[in-house]
This record gives sequence, C-alpha cells and structure tokens, in this order.
Amino acid sequence: MPYGTVLDSGFLVGTGSTLYVPAVQGASWLNVINYSNAGLTASTTPAAQVGAGLEFNWRAGMQDNDCTVIYRAAIGTPPLPTVNYSTALAQAVNGITLINNLSSSPVPAIPANAGISTIGAGPAPVVTSGHVWPTILNDGDIVRLYSTVGAMQLGAIDFTVSDVVANTSFQLEDMPAIVPAAAPGAQAIWRKVPYDSYFYPRHRYISAIAADPNNGTQAIVTLTVTHGYKIGQTVRFIVPKAYGMTQISEIQPAATIVNIGADDVNGFTNTITVNVNVGGFTPFVFPATTAYPFTPAMVVPVGMNESEALYPVTQIAPPVYAFPPYNDLTDATTNTLLNQLALGAGASSPGGIIGDVLYWVLGTSYSL
Repeated sequence: MPYGTVLDSGFLVGTGSTLYVPAVQGASWLNVINYSNAGLTASTTPAAQVGAGLEFNWRAGMQDNDCTVIYRAAIGTPPLPTVNYSTALAQAVNGITLINNLSSSPVPAIPANAGISTIGAGPAPVVTSGHVWPTILNDGDIVRLYSTVGAMQLGAIDFTVSDVVANTSFQLEDMPAIVPAAAPGAQAIWRKVPYDSYFYPRHRYISAIAADPNNGTQAIVTLTVTHGYKIGQTVRFIVPKAYGMTQISEIQPAATIVNIGADDVNGFTNTITVNVNVGGFTPFVFPATTAYPFTPAMVVPVGMNESEALYPVTQIAPPVYAFPPYNDLTDATTNTLLNQLALGAGASSPGGIIGDVLYWVLGTSYSL
C-alpha cells in the first residue's frame, strides 16, 4: 500500500445519532464536509445558521471526541455569515473518535479511583465504589474485579452489570449469592472491559447450572455476561473440580442449546437450556473465596445442530418455524475486531443532524 494516499471516500446522511466511517486499511486523517450546511445562504433562516458546522478535520493522535471545526459563527450586517475555526473540545461539541481494537488489549490500564468499598452477599451482589469513577459505566456494560480479598472467587471474571448508580454502586447481574469472608480490602478494584471478546461465537463464564424444573432431561446454565447464543448451537463445558459438577465436562457428543432465556432459581434469564440430564451429577456450586485460585467454569461453542435449529417452534399443523431461521451460520467463527471512526452527532458536529448530507475523505500518510 503506498503511503500518503487517499484510502477511501464516500457520503453519509445524518440520522441524529453517531455515524461511522470504516477504516479497514488504517487511518491517518479524515476530512468531513457538511454539504447541507455549506449550501445555506444568508437568506436561509439566518438565525439557524449560527454554529452550523461546515468542515471537520481529524488527525491521528488527536484526543478522543475531538477534531478541528469550521463553523458559522454569527450573522453580520448586512446579513452575511462569518466563519470561525476551532476544535470540538473547545466548543464543547461532539467530535471524531477512532475506535480501533485491532492491535490493542481489550482491557486498558487500571485507572485510579476505582476502589471497591463493599460487595453484597445476595443474588446479583451489589458492588459499592464510593469514589469518583474513572469511566462512564452503564447498565449492560462489562466489568472485571481484582484483588477482592473477601470475595476472591469473583476475581478476574467478567460480569454484565445492572442498576448502575454513578460514583456509587452497580450489581453483578446473573451472579448467585456469595458469602464474603472479609471486607474487599484496600487493593480491591474494578474496571470496565471496553470490548467484548474478539471472536464470535464467544466462550462465556458460568455462574450456575441446575436441572430444568420443567424437564429433568435438560439443564439450565446461567452465564455471567450477556451470551448472544442461539437455539441449535452445540457447546462443550469446562467445569473444574472447584465447582463440583465435573461430570458435565465429559459430555459426548457436545450438548445442544434447546432454549434461551429460561428463568433459573434466582430469576436470572441470561441462560441457555441444554439437552443434558444433570440429575445424577455432583451439584454445581460457585466456589468460596477460600477455593481461589481456580480456573473459571465456561461454555465453549463448537458448532451448530442443524436439525435442532430447523425444528418447528410449534408442531400443530401446519408447523410454525422461527423467522428468521436459527440456522444463520451462528456456528461460524467471525472476527469482530473494528477499525473505524465515529462521527459525533449535532448541528456543530461531524455527524450532523437528521437529513444532513456529509461527504468524507479518508487517507493515510507516511509520518502519521
């Protein structure tokens, strides 16, 4: 690939939300022109032109959510708009952010002020962290805990969080009750995992396995992170002896997912139901803090059972099949890595507002 070239170009139409420019071959610079705003004249609702973004330029190395901005600053007398030059950060508007996890670790450096004060003992344990949090955390995000002295069994396991209260607390969704042996300690920290696993289908950690109360020949498996699995996928289990139910690791052939989202004993629904009778197995019990260290129990997708995926949802004549069908190659191994530029939305921002026509040019250079 030659250096100092235009890699790609195109146009987008504003939706009122963040827009994305693909940068598969990399990116050193990006230029965006708001064609809709550029075509405005002084006689076209002059007051609405104040602050309207005209051109935006991003260069590798700029801070996240920043870029240079050329925008209409005021309506003069006679009514001819003047133009100013600034940055998105200086104007406190959305800019451009590089989203690139092709070559970076999925977990950033441990930030300051992410200490853990307490960890609750009930189902979906509440984690309190009474500091100024170093990052924005929302329901559905993934976190990882470290050095939790009284609850070492939670260490280095990813959890989807819920009931987030900024700078105060969050819940470890889909985690059964634990018995903290002591306070978390001064070294206990949490941090947000910004990217999910790079490849789909993903392995997931297990927080509970129990017989299906409605069908003893099946088992309900609860997972610590929102799983995204489909009916018909086949999976294998890795369950170390610290969890008890080692017998499920020896299941041959691989288990098939026959249902999604059934309630477990705690009412959690981030579950898969598999065609495995665990009635005679040693009960699955999440380890105590004293069992640490141990290898986490996990589910690993290995393929697709097409006969299960194509099985009718109802068999009453005529049979009803799922639409779209389940056999949509969910057993494929897909690289989900991203390299793209996010254009923030707004009248003064590169993503524009609904209906804005935006032309962009992406390039690379030798020295950036």
